[in-house]
Amino acid sequence: MLTLHNKIPNSNRLNQPQLLKVRKIIMSSPSKSCDIDPLPTILLKACLDVLIRPITYIINASLRSGLFPEDFKRVHVNPVLKKTTLLRKN
Repeated sequence: MLTLHNKIPNSNRLNQPQLLKVRKIIMSSPSKSCDIDPLPTILLKACLDVLIRPITYIINASLRSGLFPEDFKRVHVNPVLKKTTLLRKN
């Protein structure tokens, strides 16, 4: 069950995206997915013609109300060690 929390201040000043803009953003995003994604990006892109209206509606409803679902605020971070020399113990 999604619960909405954390009202966004001055959210009525934000521009509400239109279908074409949302489609462009989704299609230009990388096709890789994260462990916590409810839908793999490649599947989202394949089904976008059917999903674009409900997704745009949800985005606009969130912007109008100033509410954002807590479930959408989760992230999964995998740190990558760029300097392998840091692993060596002296």
